Amino acid sequence: MVLDQLAEECGVAFKRDAGFLAGFGMIGSEHVILVKPQTFMNNSGDMLATLYAEERASTFDLIVIHDDLDLDLGRIKIQHGGGGGGHRGVESIIEQSVGNQFTRVRMGIGRPTFPMTSADYVLSPLTERDRLEFKKITQRAAAAVHCLVRDGITRAMNHFNSSKNESSMSQ
Repeated sequence: MVLDQLAEECGVAFKRDAGFLAGFGMIGSEHVILVKPQTFMNNSGDMLATLYAEERASTFDLIVIHDDLDLDLGRIKIQHGGGGGGHRGVESIIEQSVGNQFTRVRMGIGRPTFPMTSADYVLSPLTERDRLEFKKITQRAAAAVHCLVRDGITRAMNHFNSSKNESSMSQ
């Protein structure tokens, strides 16, 4: 959802590749590649080796955007490094390509209420109330990516990791 928001804002069209969709564009003065894995979430890292080979690059300044059960619904947290924290998609990225040296935009989805399991919660359709909250968090996460690319991680963390976390950066 965040990549779709970024693609719309940056005029990027996605094209199918081997196991992922990729779109090329600009954020500020920086060239960016927006990549959406089309594999099972647990295999999210698989497409990075293909992308590196196609772009003839050994590394990228990688920003991974993912959901996080440990953050309240609507909260965003930016961090660099760290472990997978049980998120199998992030663990796949760590294992398959770049280690843990990438930046994350963690989007809080909160925890399910008993008796729903975490897996059922993550895979269940959004309620109307949650759909509205996800629209807001998607816009804030896209703003966080813009800030990361334009202004760097320190400014982005100072703004988006605050406990208030409700204001959005101007585009």
